[in-house]
Amino acid sequence: MPWVLEMTPVRGAQVAASSNPRDAQPLREALDVSGYDGFDLQLGVTALSGTNPSLTVEIITSMQNSADDESWLLVDAFPAVGAVRTYKMMTKDRGFLQFIRWRVQAFTGTGNPTATFWIRGIGRRYGG
Repeated sequence: MPWVLEMTPVRGAQVAASSNPRDAQPLREALDVSGYDGFDLQLGVTALSGTNPSLTVEIITSMQNSADDESWLLVDAFPAVGAVRTYKMMTKDRGFLQFIRWRVQAFTGTGNPTATFWIRGIGRRYGG
């Protein structure tokens, strides 16, 4: 049976290419996925500005959600997105620890690009 995972607010997360350090989901909003054997996530881009924007969002994982440090490891990255109403999928059955959250891997373009996106999915449990 699947369980719904919401990684962003209903209206989506807003990011800017000029952000430094890279935009990331706040630690307090990291999802505890220790009860799942796997998950399916979908990235949806609802707004994108600037000229020739390209946004890449990655999913990172850690055993803790108290420090934003090198203990956060890459699970995978969604393919780069350069248009509104673009949807990308990710399925993982292994390679993640207790917590997951999103982080902007790369965001390029001219004219100070901004983006709004959401990430939703389901957590899966096998065998019981």
